[in-house]
Amino acid sequence: MNYLVMLGSDMFYGTNGIITVQVGNRLVEFLRIREIFKVRSTGSYLAVDCDIKDSDNIGEVKLVKSKPVVQSDDITSSFDIQETVVKRKDGSIIIKVEQLDLNNIPLPGYEPVKKALSLFPNDAFGFIMEDLNSISIDAVIKITGDFYAGQYHLIIRDDNSTIDGYKTGGNLLIGTQGMELTNRGFIV
Repeated sequence: MNYLVMLGSDMFYGTNGIITVQVGNRLVEFLRIREIFKVRSTGSYLAVDCDIKDSDNIGEVKLVKSKPVVQSDDITSSFDIQETVVKRKDGSIIIKVEQLDLNNIPLPGYEPVKKALSLFPNDAFGFIMEDLNSISIDAVIKITGDFYAGQYHLIIRDDNSTIDGYKTGGNLLIGTQGMELTNRGFIV
């Protein structure tokens, strides 16, 4: 399956829905889209696996198919057919994973991408549009929150992301593999 994963305004187009994190010299799975909601499939729902730790590398919550198997006392989690939400006691969102309407994919008409591409000669980046048009998308997944993925502190809002204090936004990465968070940032 291919997903469009949105982290703030950064878009990862055509990924397999797996996010791994560099821990030392190896990659450890942090998040996996296990299942997606399908309108014509009774009982289907967005199901994610996720292992979130706090700043001291102590587990806050571990989800398997969107259900907590390990959870700190001050954490609540909930899910429905298109959303998984984990919150702290004060109501702040640790992580929210949403499946958006597939008919409203913001690409290729996504305005920041169009604006960036318009700065270059007409055919300079035609291959980007070819790549976008050649990958079919099964679901659009939006991730927001304030959490640790391995050693990296991520604060993901609708309009930007911060990774260990460095802001990022408006990036487009195209690929058919998983997403990796390393000391160089996100790669596909």
